[in-house]
Amino acid sequence: MKKPIFIIAALLGGLAFSGCQSKQEKLSKLQAEYNARLATYTSDCYGLALDQQNKARVAKCKAEEEKIEPLQKQIVELQHEIAK
Repeated sequence: MKKPIFIIAALLGGLAFSGCQSKQEKLSKLQAEYNARLATYTSDCYGLALDQQNKARVAKCKAEEEKIEPLQKQIVELQHEIAK
């Protein structure tokens, strides 16, 4: 659960910095996509038990997590670029 809290704090911190408009626009798009995916992931996957009955959901959640992580990295990298 620490991961989403860190990301939300990083996202809000990134908004405080000014930068090139195109980078800011890219950051906004990445944040919107990340937030949408995170909402779906959280509602579908948070607290999911890893038992036989949930194997399909576990696979779906793992695939969604693999999509979220690169977005997370891109957001942080772009925030660092903007802050420079």
